[in-house]
Amino acid sequence: MTLRHQLLRDTAVTVTWSEDGCSVVRGKWIDPYSGRELRDPADIEVDHLIPLAWAWRHGADAWDDERRYAFATDPRFLIPVLDAENRRKGDSDPLEWLPSDSAYHCAYVTRFMRGVLTWDLDLSVTEAADLRRLRQQLCARDEPAS
Repeated sequence: MTLRHQLLRDTAVTVTWSEDGCSVVRGKWIDPYSGRELRDPADIEVDHLIPLAWAWRHGADAWDDERRYAFATDPRFLIPVLDAENRRKGDSDPLEWLPSDSAYHCAYVTRFMRGVLTWDLDLSVTEAADLRRLRQQLCARDEPAS
């Protein structure tokens, strides 16, 4: 079974397999980027929460092949999303792009920052401050009023 089908299996609300049990033929997923319910695996792309090209520019270029592979296949930072959302995102970071569903903004930026720390990627002082400020702003909107 491919990593894609494992991820589809692990994140599905419901799933139907091919007769040989090797691939997902349909199911139900909730795309956190758009908030939409997805039923057809053909409409789903697996997004690298931290884009590979972005990671390359932030230190992954110095990694060996084994570490690059581990990063690219880390299921904690792979998300099945609507193909159109993934294409709009491209290799952008949260300072350049946020999901269309604003309810996921705080979680998205938080997960992105967790991934940067987990994989020890390099941020400039300005980038780090801007990401912290963005997270604070987005997550403050999600907190209940006191």
